Amino acid sequence: MKQELVQIEFVLMAAKVTFVSRIMARERGGITVSFPAVLTSIERRKNARFPMTQEVLGYLRLSSWDPVEDDAGAPPVLSIYNDMANVLVLQDISLGGVCVSSRYPIMNQVLKRGLVDDGASIIAPMRAPFKTPFEVRWAKTVREDVKDRDGGTRTVSTFKYGLQFVSPTEEILVPVRQFIQMLAKAEAI
Repeated sequence: MKQELVQIEFVLMAAKVTFVSRIMARERGGITVSFPAVLTSIERRKNARFPMTQEVLGYLRLSSWDPVEDDAGAPPVLSIYNDMANVLVLQDISLGGVCVSSRYPIMNQVLKRGLVDDGASIIAPMRAPFKTPFEVRWAKTVREDVKDRDGGTRTVSTFKYGLQFVSPTEEILVPVRQFIQMLAKAEAI
Protein backbone atom coordinates (compact mmCIF):
# COMPACT_ATOMS: atom_id res chain seq x y z
CA MET A 1 0.00 0.00 0.00
CA LYS A 2 1.35 3.38 -1.03
CA GLN A 3 1.90 5.81 1.85
CA GLU A 4 0.22 9.17 1.42
CA LEU A 5 2.06 12.23 2.67
CA VAL A 6 0.64 15.60 3.54
CA GLN A 7 2.38 18.93 4.20
CA ILE A 8 1.04 20.69 7.28
CA GLU A 9 1.57 24.35 8.17
CA PHE A 10 0.75 25.94 11.51
CA VAL A 11 0.65 29.70 11.15
CA LEU A 12 0.87 31.24 14.60
CA MET A 13 1.03 34.87 15.68
CA ALA A 14 4.83 35.16 15.49
CA ALA A 15 5.91 31.90 13.85
CA LYS A 16 5.09 29.47 11.07
CA VAL A 17 5.93 25.78 11.47
CA THR A 18 5.87 23.42 8.47
CA PHE A 19 6.33 19.65 8.35
CA VAL A 20 5.51 16.62 6.20
CA SER A 21 3.66 13.76 7.82
CA ARG A 22 2.22 10.38 6.84
CA ILE A 23 -1.58 9.99 6.70
CA MET A 24 -2.46 7.22 9.13
CA ALA A 25 -6.26 7.22 8.73
CA ARG A 26 -8.99 9.06 6.91
CA GLU A 27 -12.10 9.93 8.86
CA ARG A 28 -15.22 11.80 7.98
CA GLY A 29 -14.23 15.46 8.01
CA GLY A 30 -10.58 14.87 8.88
CA ILE A 31 -7.42 12.83 8.80
CA THR A 32 -5.08 11.37 11.40
CA VAL A 33 -1.39 11.92 10.73
CA SER A 34 1.77 10.51 12.23
CA PHE A 35 4.01 12.58 14.43
CA PRO A 36 6.62 14.22 12.14
CA ALA A 37 10.20 12.96 12.30
CA VAL A 38 11.58 16.42 11.45
CA LEU A 39 10.25 19.93 10.96
CA THR A 40 10.62 21.14 7.37
CA SER A 41 10.82 24.78 8.42
CA ILE A 42 10.35 27.06 11.36
CA GLU A 43 9.92 30.68 10.39
CA ARG A 44 10.07 33.29 13.11
CA ARG A 45 8.20 36.42 12.24
CA LYS A 46 9.53 39.82 13.16
CA ASN A 47 6.01 41.13 13.77
CA ALA A 48 3.03 39.29 15.26
CA ARG A 49 0.09 38.84 12.90
CA PHE A 50 -3.43 39.80 13.87
CA PRO A 51 -6.20 38.00 11.94
CA MET A 52 -9.41 39.72 10.89
CA THR A 53 -12.55 38.80 12.82
CA GLN A 54 -16.16 38.67 11.68
CA GLU A 55 -16.76 41.82 13.70
CA VAL A 56 -13.72 43.70 12.38
CA LEU A 57 -12.87 43.33 8.70
CA GLY A 58 -10.34 45.24 6.65
CA TYR A 59 -9.71 45.70 2.95
CA LEU A 60 -6.90 46.81 0.67
CA ARG A 61 -7.55 49.02 -2.34
CA LEU A 62 -4.98 48.64 -5.10
CA SER A 63 -3.86 51.65 -7.09
CA SER A 64 -1.76 49.60 -9.52
CA TRP A 65 -4.71 47.81 -11.16
CA ASP A 66 -8.20 48.71 -12.32
CA PRO A 67 -10.13 45.77 -13.78
CA VAL A 68 -12.29 46.19 -16.84
CA GLU A 69 -15.40 44.28 -17.84
CA ASP A 70 -13.65 41.91 -20.25
CA ASP A 71 -10.79 40.87 -17.90
CA ALA A 72 -11.03 37.06 -17.84
CA GLY A 73 -10.94 35.70 -14.31
CA ALA A 74 -11.46 39.14 -12.73
CA PRO A 75 -14.12 40.21 -10.26
CA PRO A 76 -17.37 41.38 -11.85
CA VAL A 77 -17.21 45.02 -12.87
CA LEU A 78 -20.61 46.60 -12.37
CA SER A 79 -21.05 50.32 -12.97
CA ILE A 80 -22.57 51.01 -9.54
CA TYR A 81 -19.78 49.06 -7.76
CA ASN A 82 -16.92 49.96 -10.11
CA ASP A 83 -14.79 51.44 -7.34
CA MET A 84 -14.91 48.12 -5.41
CA ALA A 85 -13.51 45.84 -8.13
CA ASN A 86 -9.87 46.48 -7.12
CA VAL A 87 -10.46 45.85 -3.39
CA LEU A 88 -9.03 42.76 -1.69
CA VAL A 89 -9.98 41.24 1.66
CA LEU A 90 -7.39 41.44 4.45
CA GLN A 91 -6.70 38.11 6.15
CA ASP A 92 -4.32 39.51 8.74
CA ILE A 93 -2.20 42.55 9.51
CA SER A 94 1.06 43.23 11.33
CA LEU A 95 3.40 46.18 11.72
CA GLY A 96 5.35 44.74 8.77
CA GLY A 97 2.54 44.18 6.28
CA VAL A 98 -0.67 42.36 5.45
CA CYS A 99 -1.93 39.11 3.99
CA VAL A 100 -4.77 39.54 1.48
CA SER A 101 -6.90 37.03 -0.36
CA SER A 102 -8.98 36.78 -3.50
CA ARG A 103 -11.06 34.13 -5.26
CA TYR A 104 -10.16 35.57 -8.67
CA PRO A 105 -7.26 33.94 -10.57
CA ILE A 106 -6.36 37.14 -12.43
CA MET A 107 -4.80 38.38 -9.18
CA ASN A 108 -1.88 35.97 -9.84
CA GLN A 109 -1.05 38.12 -12.87
CA VAL A 110 -1.64 41.40 -11.01
CA LEU A 111 0.16 40.71 -7.71
CA LYS A 112 3.44 39.24 -8.93
CA ARG A 113 6.30 38.90 -6.49
CA GLY A 114 8.31 42.12 -6.39
CA LEU A 115 5.45 44.40 -7.51
CA VAL A 116 5.42 47.70 -5.60
CA ASP A 117 2.16 49.64 -5.29
CA ASP A 118 2.93 53.11 -3.90
CA GLY A 119 -0.69 54.26 -3.87
CA ALA A 120 -2.46 51.34 -2.17
CA SER A 121 -4.62 52.07 0.86
CA ILE A 122 -6.10 50.10 3.74
CA ILE A 123 -9.80 50.47 4.44
CA ALA A 124 -10.47 49.90 8.15
CA PRO A 125 -13.72 50.29 10.08
CA MET A 126 -14.66 53.69 11.48
CA ARG A 127 -11.81 55.66 9.91
CA ALA A 128 -10.78 57.14 6.60
CA PRO A 129 -8.70 54.88 4.31
CA PHE A 130 -4.96 55.36 4.78
CA LYS A 131 -2.11 55.01 2.27
CA THR A 132 0.11 51.96 2.69
CA PRO A 133 2.73 51.44 -0.03
CA PHE A 134 3.62 47.74 -0.26
CA GLU A 135 5.76 45.18 -2.08
CA VAL A 136 4.45 41.70 -2.92
CA ARG A 137 6.68 39.23 -1.05
CA TRP A 138 4.89 35.91 -1.63
CA ALA A 139 1.88 34.30 -3.29
CA LYS A 140 0.13 31.05 -2.46
CA THR A 141 -2.84 29.14 -3.86
CA VAL A 142 -4.95 27.27 -1.30
CA ARG A 143 -7.32 24.61 -2.61
CA GLU A 144 -10.04 23.04 -0.53
CA ASP A 145 -12.88 20.66 -1.24
CA VAL A 146 -16.29 22.12 -0.42
CA LYS A 147 -19.62 20.31 -0.32
CA ASP A 148 -22.29 21.49 -2.74
CA ARG A 149 -25.96 21.77 -1.81
CA ASP A 150 -26.66 18.61 -3.83
CA GLY A 151 -24.13 16.57 -1.78
CA GLY A 152 -21.29 16.62 -4.31
CA THR A 153 -17.92 18.23 -3.73
CA ARG A 154 -16.02 20.82 -5.70
CA THR A 155 -12.58 22.31 -5.33
CA VAL A 156 -12.44 25.99 -4.43
CA SER A 157 -9.22 27.98 -4.84
CA THR A 158 -8.26 30.97 -2.72
CA PHE A 159 -5.30 33.08 -3.77
CA LYS A 160 -3.32 34.58 -0.88
CA TYR A 161 -0.60 37.22 -1.06
CA GLY A 162 1.90 38.50 1.50
CA LEU A 163 2.45 42.24 1.15
CA GLN A 164 5.25 44.00 3.02
CA PHE A 165 4.97 47.70 3.82
CA VAL A 166 7.63 49.69 1.95
CA SER A 167 9.67 51.98 4.23
CA PRO A 168 6.82 52.42 6.73
CA THR A 169 6.81 55.84 8.38
CA GLU A 170 5.00 56.81 11.58
CA GLU A 171 2.29 58.27 9.33
CA ILE A 172 1.63 54.69 8.13
CA LEU A 173 2.34 52.85 11.39
CA VAL A 174 0.04 54.93 13.62
CA PRO A 175 -3.20 53.91 11.83
CA VAL A 176 -1.87 50.33 11.49
CA ARG A 177 -1.32 50.20 15.29
CA GLN A 178 -4.82 51.61 15.84
CA PHE A 179 -6.29 48.94 13.56
CA ILE A 180 -4.35 46.21 15.40
CA GLN A 181 -5.67 47.54 18.74
CA MET A 182 -9.20 47.40 17.34
CA LEU A 183 -8.66 43.76 16.32
CA ALA A 184 -7.16 42.86 19.70
CA LYS A 185 -10.15 44.39 21.51
CA ALA A 186 -12.63 42.57 19.25
CA GLU A 187 -10.82 39.28 19.92
CA ALA A 188 -10.86 39.88 23.70
CA ILE A 189 -14.61 40.51 23.83
